[in-house]
Amino acid sequence: MWVELRPRLVAPLAYLLLIWTTSILAWLIPGAMTMMALVPRTEYGLPGILSMSLVHLGPQHLIANSLPLLILGGLISVRHGHRYFLTATVVCTGISGILLWSLGRSAMHLGASGIIFAWFGLLLTYGPLPATKETSVPLRERVMDICISLGVMFAYGSMLWGLLPTDQRISWDGHIAGFVGGILTAWLARRSKWGQ
Repeated sequence: MWVELRPRLVAPLAYLLLIWTTSILAWLIPGAMTMMALVPRTEYGLPGILSMSLVHLGPQHLIANSLPLLILGGLISVRHGHRYFLTATVVCTGISGILLWSLGRSAMHLGASGIIFAWFGLLLTYGPLPATKETSVPLRERVMDICISLGVMFAYGSMLWGLLPTDQRISWDGHIAGFVGGILTAWLARRSKWGQ
């Protein structure tokens, strides 16, 4: 079974490697972190829509995000394949980044927690969402998607507390933007061909 799963883990592992490499380079290059951060409603913060998830404040921040990135990203890729993983990641990043840039607190937002919450929202809602006639899947696959949603809720349900503004040092608004972005991505996936 591991031999079958291994190729499907390439995309999430490559994404995690990209995050580690970018973060380490940003720590070494003066000003790189500031250039890659998302700062809501500023021109210089616009690139952060795409780059904020690639840069972390320090090793502890990066290590804390690595396991959820690998588990949730791995679940998406193993269940649906590389193309779905890549498309969902780009769509989640875009939607959540635009939401955070438009509505977030005026602060410097960095780290992959937004994409983690986006993947969490996607996995949580994709199973129960109804498909259209054109994008319907066999019952067995539908049951598998619902089981994944329930498993994610059971294993990561406590993440929902991260949506509350309990600590100003934590980008809770980035978590909310990511979660909403993941739900919207799940909805789009259920209604389009790339979501099959």
